[in-house]
Amino acid sequence: MPFYSSNIIQYGEVPQHIPWNDDGSGFYNARFPDGKFVDTVLPLLHIANSLVNDIKNKTYYISFSGFNINNIPTTISGIEVELSMNRSGRITDETIQLTYNNQLIGENKADGDLGIDKIYGGSNDLWGTNLTPAIVADPTFGVTLRFQSHPSWPHKSIPLIEYVSISVY
Repeated sequence: MPFYSSNIIQYGEVPQHIPWNDDGSGFYNARFPDGKFVDTVLPLLHIANSLVNDIKNKTYYISFSGFNINNIPTTISGIEVELSMNRSGRITDETIQLTYNNQLIGENKADGDLGIDKIYGGSNDLWGTNLTPAIVADPTFGVTLRFQSHPSWPHKSIPLIEYVSISVY
């Protein structure tokens, strides 16, 4: 059973990264599969420039927590994260990682697949970390995402996140 976030925040590593467009609703449009989206304030660019290196952008981190997960098994065998996102055929993953107490934990599941609906982890995947029912039930448990311009194809694209959900096995 998928659970949806009740707390979404963003933070930047450096000011040159592109923030997410916060309309003051706490990113409400990225909480449920309802056809509404959260986008970035500017498009992500990849500008080819062989003289001084290509210009490529990254987004701010966007962190989903407060999933209010219930009926947690006594032994957790896997965590599945589902992401629905319009990547404009160019935006790639940079970070797809579980979080707990505002710290990234386990493996980064980022990959180059440009699919709209993607599944990370699964019923037998603990993301390389030790998860207990107490950790998974904690309101700080969740997933943090960051995206980047496609490394090979020049473009000007806006990422659109519809929702993120977590399932526990």
